[in-house]
Formats: sequence, structure tokens, C-alpha cells
Amino acid sequence: RLLLELFFVHDSSYEEIGFIRVNGVARLGYEGLNDKLRDEARRLGADAVIYIHYGTENAFSISPILISIPYDVLTAEGLAVRAKRR
Repeated sequence: RLLLELFFVHDSSYEEIGFIRVNGVARLGYEGLNDKLRDEARRLGADAVIYIHYGTENAFSISPILISIPYDVLTAEGLAVRAKRR
């Protein structure tokens, strides 16, 4: 199981893979957003995601009759890391 960490890691027992960012509609909720974050981290070969930051962005949807409807998009970003192999 991939670990999502919300605290500061005090040692260098990991190697950084890269910064990742995912987003989803508000009805997905933060748990759904965490699932997307885990999936992306796994795809990169990460063991954990650290320094996670959550946010929202405003977006617009254009309907077939050309009416712009605003909605919120949830975002999550963090640093994907892999434990150093000894």
C-alpha cells in the first residue's frame, strides 16, 4: 500500500522521484483525490508522497447552449519519493 504522508520527513532515507499534481471535481472528495494521487505515484514507482498540499481552483464548463457554468476543481500536489535501498 502506498503511503500518503502529511508530515515533515526528518532524514534522507528516501530519494526524490518528482513533483506530482492531480485534480478532480469536488464531488470526488478528498479521498477520491488521494486515490488519484496514489495511482500517479505508483505509476512513477514511488513508495510515498510527502509534503502534500490540497487546494481548489475555479473552472468553467461550457454547455451545449453556450452557457458558462462555474464549478470548483479540487487539487492535490506533493513530492513522490522512494525509500533508499540498502
